[in-house]
Amino acid sequence: MNNDLQSNINNINNLTNINEFNNLINECVMRHEMIAVVYIYDYIILNKYKPNIDTYTLINKLHSKTIKENRSLIIPDNGKRKLEPRRRIHKIMKGYNYSQALKNKDIVIKYINNNINTINYDGKNNKQARVLINDIKLNCNLSITDIRFIIVYLNRQQFFIKNNTNTNLNKNITNNMYKKHNTNLQSNSSIITIINTNPINKSNNTLNDYQNDITSVSNTFNDYQNDITRVNTKLKDIRNDKMNGNDKMNGNDKMNGNDKMNENVKKDITISTVNSNNNMNIYKFFPKIKHKT
Repeated sequence: MNNDLQSNINNINNLTNINEFNNLINECVMRHEMIAVVYIYDYIILNKYKPNIDTYTLINKLHSKTIKENRSLIIPDNGKRKLEPRRRIHKIMKGYNYSQALKNKDIVIKYINNNINTINYDGKNNKQARVLINDIKLNCNLSITDIRFIIVYLNRQQFFIKNNTNTNLNKNITNNMYKKHNTNLQSNSSIITIINTNPINKSNNTLNDYQNDITSVSNTFNDYQNDITRVNTKLKDIRNDKMNGNDKMNGNDKMNGNDKMNENVKKDITISTVNSNNNMNIYKFFPKIKHKT
């Protein structure tokens, strides 16, 4: 029996389809010839045959840490360094299971995106990963093995890092908007407080009272300006009279050596001076006006 199997291994190039390869693999599996199974699998891949589910089902029978390996067959050796047959079978099956699990990755991705605000996993914490795997199992009806492979795939794609970044960004935007809203409310409150406490608002803090104050100040300023204009006119007339040699003084005053200005002029100057002293506060409202004495 071993001679027939050895002959089939030696003449493997006579096989023409995947079913014939599977039959040969099956004979090796029944004898626990792990190295022969790996050799046949590599030959299938190298010659561009496509393994099917039967191929992997047969190989999976040797996917074990406890099965005793048999090496009674002579397998060609190309001299290249290789993994141990048991380890290599583990790699073959892991790759196959990984590819099969990824067929359901869209289901998991959809579930995670729909629950992104409640899922707490940063792609690194093992405890968080276990919680997530159990959560997906309950809600997506997938095996734990498939879910683990999908989580591995998503980690390789940095899916959770990107999602956490976007989630944090959205949280920051929301927080900033909230802070800005509160700042605006505080600013508006401050403005209202300033308006309500402004000393200009004398009577019930109304606009009419403020306008009345402005009108009163404007009238006072106009009166002051009129006084200044009248006094300046009188002084100008006096200077002109002196330049022309026409001093308007009382004759008796000249003889007594007491040069007195016209009483009307003095009266105007006195009134202007009194008004000036009483209305200096108008410069509080019109600071750019230059005070004239």
